[in-house]
Formats: sequence, structure tokens, C-alpha cells
Amino acid sequence: MSYDVVIRTVLIVLVVGWICYRQTQWRAVAIPAMWRTALLFAVIGLVQIGGTTSLGTISAFDLGVMAIEILISLAVGVVMGRIAHFRPMSDQALAAWKVKAGSRGRSAADAMAPIVESRTGWWGIGLWLVFIAVRIGMDVWAGAAGSQLAVTVGAILIVVAANRAGRTLVFMSRIERMRVVAA
Repeated sequence: MSYDVVIRTVLIVLVVGWICYRQTQWRAVAIPAMWRTALLFAVIGLVQIGGTTSLGTISAFDLGVMAIEILISLAVGVVMGRIAHFRPMSDQALAAWKVKAGSRGRSAADAMAPIVESRTGWWGIGLWLVFIAVRIGMDVWAGAAGSQLAVTVGAILIVVAANRAGRTLVFMSRIERMRVVAA
């Protein structure tokens, strides 16, 4: 086994471990930040694809595979949004969020303060593992079938962006319903 493979394997295990850990932790729901994250992943993915892939080499098969992966990713994101548990932000959690927002150069008044925290728990971990397995399976299949686009890092980032966007859309809807019920 080469040194490169060992490093990649360790990095993948660390990233998956970090994702799993975060699924079990309560985190402030800040919709603007969630959209920024999805947008950032999408832009970096498109830039990476543009820098490493000639547009002339992208086939209809490549675009079809990407469309399927994006749809699956959106669906998993929607399910993640639906299974998420919400609770009101405690005063302590809100104060910590405001300090964090201030350390990033935003005043608490500028940043839309979250009203709830969320977590997906063990079901969220399971969905991430299914999402990763499907992504790997699609990569292997598409790569074997000749796709150049589906196996790029940029494609992975775009698929993750779609997942985050699907989750954010559901969060927005659920939070709006909470506001209506509370009013």
C-alpha cells in the first residue's frame, strides 16, 4: 500500500468521523450561514471542474450521471432536514453563538440570530453513510463507464452542496411553521 493511499484513507476516516460526531451535537440553525456553505461548496466545485476538465470532453453521459447524483443528494438532504430534531436556543447557546459571530467580524445585530438548534442523531449518521456509499458506487460505475466528470473532486463538492441545499430548504420551511405556530 502506498503512502498516498494511507494518507487518503486516514483523511477519509477523519472526515467521516467528524461528520458523524457533528450529527449527534446540537448546532445553531443559522439559515444564511447554511446557504453560504452550500453556495461555497458549489462555487469551489465548479471552479475545480473548470480548472481540471475541458468542457469539450464533458459528454451527455457525464451530465446525466451528475444530474442523477444531484437528485439523489437533494433527496438525502431533504430527508436529513425532515428527520432533524429542533429545540429552542438556550440563553447560554445563543450567547456563545453571538461571541462566535462577533469573532468573525459580524455584530450580533448584523447576523440573523438563530432561534433553534438542531441535530439529526444516529439516523443522520446512517444517512451520511448511505450517501457516501451511493456516491462511491456511482463513482465506480460512472468511472468504469467512461465518465470523466463524475470522478472529479469538483463533482463531489457540487453533490455535497446539493445535499446541504436540500437540507436548508426543509429547515427554512420547518422554522417558518414553528414561527407561525408560536405567533
